[in-house]
Amino acid sequence: MADDVWVQASREVADVEVFGAESVLRAGDVRQFVYKLEPRAGFLNASDKSCLDLGRLEMGWKTGLGEPGRLHSIVNMQQWKLPPPQDLVLTATRVPDCVQVETPFTIELRVLNNTSEPRHLTLVLDLDLNGPILDCGGSAHKALGTLAPGAQHCVKAELMAMQQGLCHLAASQISVVEVNSKMGAKDKYQLAHPLHVLVHPPHAQQQSIQSLH
Repeated sequence: MADDVWVQASREVADVEVFGAESVLRAGDVRQFVYKLEPRAGFLNASDKSCLDLGRLEMGWKTGLGEPGRLHSIVNMQQWKLPPPQDLVLTATRVPDCVQVETPFTIELRVLNNTSEPRHLTLVLDLDLNGPILDCGGSAHKALGTLAPGAQHCVKAELMAMQQGLCHLAASQISVVEVNSKMGAKDKYQLAHPLHVLVHPPHAQQQSIQSLH
């Protein structure tokens, strides 16, 4: 854009500003935003048939000469359906939005037994040793014990990010495993959704960058 542009994001219905104060975008500038959506109940319930339209993202701007502009995303009319309920549901109840590189952080997980039988479970973290996030708390294979029918259990895992930027953990990398004593088979239930963590540089490096500005 040739002129400085004032950018403001708002909701379509109430035109409510969601990013705080207006910010200026100079020619050639790029601004990225990361969104985190969380269910009201803390996790997705496949038996809940109600659904709400997320609406659309709308952005308005004004050039240095006062000329207004407006742009919005396309509304997806497809109705997304939740997968059928599983015997065991593993969800992340608390994940930090931002962490520092090479600094341990904790995530909290919850496993729910939807069956009428007790389940003997083990938490398994399948993290690549050369990947962006490592296990540093010995939770790679952590016994959770026996989970009664209809009961839920919360467990913590200590991780460490080795790379800066937006790190991604696939749902298949975090799971609970049950060993079937009769058949000798292993039933694996992976995390309900992938995880994303924004990794900042070390604190001292952040302060030095800010002082330069």
